[in-house]
Amino acid sequence: MSEEMGMKRRLCAASILALMGCSDDSETIGPDPTGSTGSDTSSSTGAGAGGNAQGDYVSGSRIRARTVAGADGSRGPAGWYDAQLETECTWRTASDGETRCLPLATPTTFFADAGCTQPIVRMPCDAAPRYIEAVAAQCNQPAPTIYSVGPAIAAPQAAFVLGANGACDQTIAVGSGFWFSSEGSLAPGNFVQASIEIGQ
Repeated sequence: MSEEMGMKRRLCAASILALMGCSDDSETIGPDPTGSTGSDTSSSTGAGAGGNAQGDYVSGSRIRARTVAGADGSRGPAGWYDAQLETECTWRTASDGETRCLPLATPTTFFADAGCTQPIVRMPCDAAPRYIEAVAAQCNQPAPTIYSVGPAIAAPQAAFVLGANGACDQTIAVGSGFWFSSEGSLAPGNFVQASIEIGQ
């Protein structure tokens, strides 16, 4: 990724975060307690010695605990970071039914094809997101499927949306902006699996 594209992504992200009212508090990511650089077989749960430990909030060999440090001395959990994918992630139920730390992805309701299998996404600026998550236009959302972002495309004259009845319907109200394609879905096994533990 070029330095110019990296700067565009940071500026685009900064503008979105500013709209969300984010603070200027600093943030740290815990070190790997095992000294590993990360692998697909690492564990994401469990207690033990390691950086950023707060009770059971402990970094693993791949999934690291993020901590926010306020200017007034306050500290607290700030989510999780996938050191292998180099992105923030959240624990969610993946398409295989397992709890996994899925990367933060830009949601989209638009598809390029009549089968609603090729999501496309519209962005407010020309910095491409890293991941896309297809979202259906219905209340009962299916388990998320994460896609790698593809090349930039021209603004489509029409697109398709997955409707409340599960049908793939065409729409022409897609609007202008910066559009990007998707390159294919990522298998759930690409993301660290976890189990939910209930304290005593």
